[in-house]
Order: sequence, then C-alpha cells, then structure tokens
Amino acid sequence: MASFFEGEYLKAMNEDWERPLIESAIGDAIPRADAMAQNWDKALFHGFTFADLARRELAGKSPWLMLNGTSWDTGRRFVFTTLPASAFSYQFLPRVREAIAAHPRPGVDLAAVDRLFELDATRFNPMTFEEVDADPAGLRLSLAVASSSSVPLLMGPVIFVTHDPDGTGHVQHIGDGGMFDNQGIETLAQVAFPKVLARDAAGAPRRGLLIVVDASYPFDGDADVYRRDDNILAMLDKSPARISDIMEQRARAYQLLLWESLRTLQDPSDEVVPSARQLPIVYLRHTDAARELAMSPPPACTQWTPSKVPTEAEMLLALSRIPTRFRHSACDAALLEASARIVVAANRLRIVDAMNP
Repeated sequence: MASFFEGEYLKAMNEDWERPLIESAIGDAIPRADAMAQNWDKALFHGFTFADLARRELAGKSPWLMLNGTSWDTGRRFVFTTLPASAFSYQFLPRVREAIAAHPRPGVDLAAVDRLFELDATRFNPMTFEEVDADPAGLRLSLAVASSSSVPLLMGPVIFVTHDPDGTGHVQHIGDGGMFDNQGIETLAQVAFPKVLARDAAGAPRRGLLIVVDASYPFDGDADVYRRDDNILAMLDKSPARISDIMEQRARAYQLLLWESLRTLQDPSDEVVPSARQLPIVYLRHTDAARELAMSPPPACTQWTPSKVPTEAEMLLALSRIPTRFRHSACDAALLEASARIVVAANRLRIVDAMNP
C-alpha cells in the first residue's frame, strides 16, 4: 500500500492533466470531457469499465464506488455506481416529516410542511442507471470520472444516450457533481444512514464513520486573491470549480446545521439522523496543517529558506490559495502531500476509535 501511494499515486497526482483541455476544441466544452477521459484511459484506467469494477467489488478487491454527477436536464444528482437504486432508498424528508408529526409543536402548520415536502419529494433521490434504463457494464470508468468533474464552462457536460425498451433514445447531459453535492456527503449519508440506524442481529446499535476530504478553495475575504481579478477568465484560471464551490458552501452549511440540530433535538424513537457516536464525521482539511508546515515548509517551496520561514498566517494564505485544478506547481503539490500526512496523523485517534467495536 505504501509503495502504491509513494510511487504510482504521487506520480499520477503530479501529472499535468489539463493539457487535453487545451488541445481539444476551443469554445466548446463538451468534447473536452471526452478528451480528458481518453487521456486518463491511456495513463490510469486502461479501458476499465463498470463491468470490471463490479467484478472487483464483488470479490472484495475494491470498495463500492459512487461518483456524483448532476443532470443538466432535471437538476437532480446522478450517481455513477454499480449499487442498485434500492441502496439509495433512505427517505430523509419523509422521516423528518414523520418526526415533526409525532412530536407536534405549538404553531407548527403540518399542512404547510406537507406542501413544502411535496414540492421537493423526489429532489433528494438520486438518478441511477436503473431510472434511465441504462446498462453501465460497457461504460468506461474514465468517462464517468470526467463527467463527475465536468466543471461548468471548462469541460462537459458529458452527453449520454439511453434507450427505452422500445428503442426510443433519450439524451442525458451529466456534468459536475459539485453542482449538487460537491463532497459526496449527501450520497454517502443516503447509503450509510439506514445501515447505521438498523440494529444488528443482537439488537445493538451499529456504528459507522464518514471521512470527508475537503480540498475546496476556501472563502476568506482577507485572503481571497479574486479581489484583484477584473475578468472571469483570470478567476476561473485560479479555480475552475469556483462556481460549484459557491453553491456547495451554502448548501453544506445548511445541511450540516440541520443534521446537528436533528442529532441534538430528535427524540430517540425517531432516529432520523444517527447520533454523533454512531456516525462521527471526520473532516480532513489541508488548511488545518498551517501551523506545522510553517515550522518546516517543504524544500520544493523555494520562496522560503531555513533562515526565512513563513509565519503561520503566511502559510495559511499559501494553503488557501492552492487552486482546485488538474495540475499543480511543485510547491503546491509538496504542500498538499505534507498537509495530508499532518491532518491524517492529527485525526488518527478519532478514526481508530470510530472503527473499534
């Protein structure tokens, strides 16, 4: 495992994957996603399909993979996975509605709640291959990854054609998963919540663990380099995913606030959201390593020397300015690698404790 991460993984993550975007059609973002997929196939996936993935998952050689996409046609989340649609059957809104009805509060208009829930009853249910009558067996994994990372204006959406049993074709436009669920928290929760809330054979509560790797471009007015940009191209050059990040930060704030509120206020008999003990969420953020990295910056960051080390504030600014891109400078890559080691070590006890019986 160590040889994989120190060899193949680090080499792949330091490649310039943006070249296909430059070499492909100018002014049309759709062919760029396919160009990116073809490039990844040559170097990483080697034509690996969802049929290949299913065989590895069933043999226990791979974890179950879920890639988020966003349907430009319906505005819903699309999940590329070999899991059946039933794996995403957890009905969060109905469970919340049942909890509200079971413990009515003065002044709460349940009829008004029902009207609101009815409007968005299906919005949180993801689209799957089953819903669009598609067999993913022959679909290349590289194209699903490209679709999931199709940042608006830069590449994609990817166009898929599905067919009804009678042969009628339907065009599906699937783009960046970050437009709906950038960090995959909602998709994971929808699969994990029912598994954790269900009791084991002895009737004891189950436990799980959510680890979120947050490498998004931070929003900080004092450190935000966008303040100096006066055109959209300069802004997107620094962080092509900025559009998705803006939508995601607000949605995630509401989501986590709701979950924590439910964990605190819910009646034990409701079990809408697993307790913090049952399902802890561990966030790994590269910016949390600023203090340690300031004391010993990577040699690849030549702007600092043993006699001129950065302050913690300067290191935090450097980490905050690492863009979400398909390529990085030598210094940025070294900072990300070093920060990963630091934040994982800092959270090791929490992770180990959550995994112990």
